[in-house]
Amino acid sequence: MPRDWRTTGTGTSCTRRRRHHSEDLSRGKESTPVELCVGDAGTRPSEFRYRKDRWPHGCFLSRGPALFRVCCDCTDGCSDAKHCACVAMTTGGRGYSHQRLLEPVPLYECGPWCGCVRSRCQNRLVQRGLRVRLQVFQTEDRGWGVRCRDDLDRGTFVCIYAGERSLKRGAEMEEVCFIDANKEGNVSRFINHNCKPNLFIQNVFTDSHDPAFPVIAFFTSRVVKSGTELTWDYAADAYADPGQKQEVPCLCGSSDCRHVVLKRVRLPNCASPVKQLQVLEVKD
Repeated sequence: MPRDWRTTGTGTSCTRRRRHHSEDLSRGKESTPVELCVGDAGTRPSEFRYRKDRWPHGCFLSRGPALFRVCCDCTDGCSDAKHCACVAMTTGGRGYSHQRLLEPVPLYECGPWCGCVRSRCQNRLVQRGLRVRLQVFQTEDRGWGVRCRDDLDRGTFVCIYAGERSLKRGAEMEEVCFIDANKEGNVSRFINHNCKPNLFIQNVFTDSHDPAFPVIAFFTSRVVKSGTELTWDYAADAYADPGQKQEVPCLCGSSDCRHVVLKRVRLPNCASPVKQLQVLEVKD
């Protein structure tokens, strides 16, 4: 039986019956509030502090000779790879189309040093932050989850994966960037796994062109109706050292369920050697 939520003409909302009520999980940090459906007896996510971005930013971690390989000074909205140097860096110039991303591709947004008119720039999306209405709620058997409060088109940017980043040496002496959102992070901390997800992971470069430090962003892989739980595949495009896999039972219930899921996801960074990795510390 569904928990206390309803879908109306204006989206999905927590009901006010019993002791259930809603509040902004981000406490004003997001320009678009993240609705938290407070559970029975005032249940809230424990030991969690909301931060809207990952830290440190890539510009502070980068050790390359320059933060940005190119910058642009477009006046036409940065929509054409033939004229915009930043769009041209995206593979084949296949970047955003009407603020939608239809397929995973290493993507370079216009940066802080670009001279383009920001109000007209079509190549700035992820850096503008959360714009869709999301709701954090209690699932029946998978802890907290996230659903959308409005219909979402395919290719819609949902949020980034925010958490604390640190550099460590891996088992094979490769440099590994850990992103840990267990104690501090944003709404993505509560997105559950599904073997047949409606979100895909995308590397986006906004504050540095260092291939080791992209922003991890989530986009919808298909049309998603209001009230639908948002999920991503924790094992998509991932691998782990045989001796370091942390497998837990999968409860997604999809027709393609693999029955186990990796708790720690190791993602090869785009445009970089496999020896450079990002590790997402996903939810319990």
